[in-house]
Order: sequence, then structure tokens, then C-alpha cells
Amino acid sequence: MVKASNENNRTARKESPMAQAILKWVRRCLEKKVSGLREEFAGLKRYCPPGMTTNAFNANADRSRYKDVPAQDAYRVVLKWHSTPGMEYIHANFVSSPISEKRFICCQGPMDNTIADFWHMVIQEETEVIIMLCNIVEKGQNKCSQYWPDNVGSKSLFQDVEVTLVNNTETIGNDNNVKKNRLRIRWKAADGKIYGRDITHIHWQDWPDRGVPPTSGTPGALLSAIRGNRKPIVVHCSAGIGRTGSIVAIECVLEKLSYGKDCENMDMLLKELRGQRPYSIQNDLQYLFVHRIVLFAIFDRFKVGEMAPDLVPLYQQFIKDYDEATT
Repeated sequence: MVKASNENNRTARKESPMAQAILKWVRRCLEKKVSGLREEFAGLKRYCPPGMTTNAFNANADRSRYKDVPAQDAYRVVLKWHSTPGMEYIHANFVSSPISEKRFICCQGPMDNTIADFWHMVIQEETEVIIMLCNIVEKGQNKCSQYWPDNVGSKSLFQDVEVTLVNNTETIGNDNNVKKNRLRIRWKAADGKIYGRDITHIHWQDWPDRGVPPTSGTPGALLSAIRGNRKPIVVHCSAGIGRTGSIVAIECVLEKLSYGKDCENMDMLLKELRGQRPYSIQNDLQYLFVHRIVLFAIFDRFKVGEMAPDLVPLYQQFIKDYDEATT
């Protein structure tokens, strides 16, 4: 009787819209294999949205970190800060998900002359969480300007925004490479009043530029920590497309699947992502990483092995092939 009941529950779970979407996604991924996914990305490597314009980017070369990473006009964040009228440009684009049309803001790492713009954007869009996926300096090259103070209790002033580091002792995941800082910002608004807000600043410190970090539960732990937030989440690395696009793609897939939405064709999802933030996900290894982490999360959270035992050996082979491709 108990066995029959368990079998019925398993069948009902397998037939739900969410389970069907998950199984379709997993089966496609595992049947394409690592080699097929690399070929798929190769066909999309240079894809950018048809009719893309970059007028604002072209007019603001001094406020853009890389000449070969344009920010398109569509979906760009337009600054409307009262103390800097006319200064509306920032290298940032909104990216949607099933939860919100403005789920993420993907942007470049702040430069010395754009730190204030960055904080104005955070305030304007009511952001409560910032995810930083690069370090200030990597391999001797500056990748991002320091936009918050180093020491707990210390303050930094960026034009009209004061930033205080309140706490920096927490970490996310099973290692110490993802720090969770608490920042407090204060600013004078157009009405002359002083306002303040606490910001959760998550800093992933060991993700190499144009590469992938070690496979672990860290991405899942990071995304779980921010998933309940409904304000636009700012995500940046240095250029704001490789590491940034990868982590955003992972969450977009997981959100779509949790809503029972079909996202079986990952090539279409990549086009959708690049249609909002061009050049997101820079290479095939990052494309593989997105699939590897989504698989990890799905098999862990949704017990795919119980719903479709035939997928387990394919999953094990995928892990082996992925490890060989990324080491």
C-alpha cells in the first residue's frame, strides 16, 4: 500500500508542468553532451541583437571601460539624478526574468569617474543587493574601482553619496571566497532631505576572468541568498558580460523551470539574454558552466534521478566530460 502510494506521488510529480519542463531541459542538455553544447555556442559566439544601436555608448567613451564591449541603447538604464542633470549614461542594461521585467541590472565594474553614477543608479532603481564577480585587480590589471570602504565603520564619499562598511564577516557557501558585506548608503535627495538604505554586497573573489570557477554549491548558495529580493539586483564583473551573463543565465533558467516555462532550447535563451545585454556569456566554457550548475541544482533540488533513472548515467558522463573540458 505504501509502495503504491509512493509510486503515485512520484508519477504525479513527474507529470506536473514544472517537472515536464525540467525533464525536457535536462534530457536535451545530457543528450547534446559537452561536445554538442560547445558546438552550439560556437554558432552563437558572435551573435548580437538585430538592429542594435549604441548611440549613448558612442557618445560616452570616457565612461565605458572597454571599447569593444558596447552597451546597447535598448534596455539601458537611464540615470535621472537631480544633482547631475544631463548626465544620464551608465554602462548598464536591464535583464528580465519570469519574476520581473527589471529582475537584473547587468553593468560594467565602476571606473573612478563612474562610481558616483553607479551609486546613483543603485539609489534610483531601489536596489538592495549588489553581486560583484571580479576583484579590484586581477593579474596586475585594474578590473574595477573600489566603490566601498575597506574597513568596518569607515566611510567613503562619492560626490553626494556616503558609503559605510557596516559588516564584512559573513560568507556564502562552503568556502571563504564569497563574502557578504553589509553597506549603508546615505544621500541628499531633491527635496533636500537625507535618506539612507542598507545594501547587501556579495563579492565572489575566485572566479577567473573569461574562465569558470571550481564546481561547487557556491552558485546555488549565492542565488538562494538573493532569490527572495524583488528589487532590481545589480550584477557586475569587469565588463559586465562574461561572469555577469553566466550567473544571470543560471538564475533565469532556474526561474523559468520553477514556473514550468519551457526553456529547453538554450540557444534561444542565450539570444534572449544577449538581446538585453549584448555579448553576455563570452565563451564556451562559461556556456558549459551555466549548464553544469543548472544540472547540479536540478538534480539536488528536484530529485531528477528518481523521476527519470535513465538520466543518471548520462549525468555522470556529463560531469566527467565537463571536468575534462574545464581543467
